[in-house]
Amino acid sequence: LYGQKIYESYIKQNDRLRIGNGKIDFLPFNDKGYTLILPDTTTMIKGVIISFEDEKFNLVDNTKQQIYKEANSKNLAVLYVSTGIPVDFYFSEKSLSFIDTTILNVFKKYNLSNKNIFFLGVSLSGHRALKYVEYFKTGKSKFKPDVKGIIMCDSVLDWVRQWYEERKGLKDNFAPSAVFSGKLVTYLFEKNLKGTPKNNLNAYLDFSPYSYFDEK
Repeated sequence: LYGQKIYESYIKQNDRLRIGNGKIDFLPFNDKGYTLILPDTTTMIKGVIISFEDEKFNLVDNTKQQIYKEANSKNLAVLYVSTGIPVDFYFSEKSLSFIDTTILNVFKKYNLSNKNIFFLGVSLSGHRALKYVEYFKTGKSKFKPDVKGIIMCDSVLDWVRQWYEERKGLKDNFAPSAVFSGKLVTYLFEKNLKGTPKNNLNAYLDFSPYSYFDEK
């Protein structure tokens, strides 16, 4: 067994996100903040794994990513950060600025070294990691993390292709989950990118870390 030191700081938000044009097409905001899990050891922490979550990290939910147990056994800290915005694609730089400032403050408060930083992302969390890398690579970060790698699983790279897939799922009406996802993704992207890939392709290409449709 490996002991952990757990630190949490969250702010409750009473707001909601519109995800469609219907009267009930809203998702409530979650708490925003962080959970930091440090190994209970006197030896030097070798690095930090960071994951960008949808909500406050649930330590007892076994369906969630529980990598902190293995990480702590290797003297790695794990930091979970959430903007509290449901399905946050990081369209707004406010989200990126919040996580950047939060990470910077956590590293200062707990005297963590800015070395050997890894991002871990499953699904949308992986996309968020890539958008944050883009954020600090373009000189916008106050923290300037020393990133050694990104580990992603089932994360979208090409949002042009994904928009077409979500639109097809909505049109086919094959399963409730596909309809929900199709409506949510197409609505949020068309609203935030000011159109569809058909009439504003460059906005989707700019937002995608990689796109098959980008001839350049």
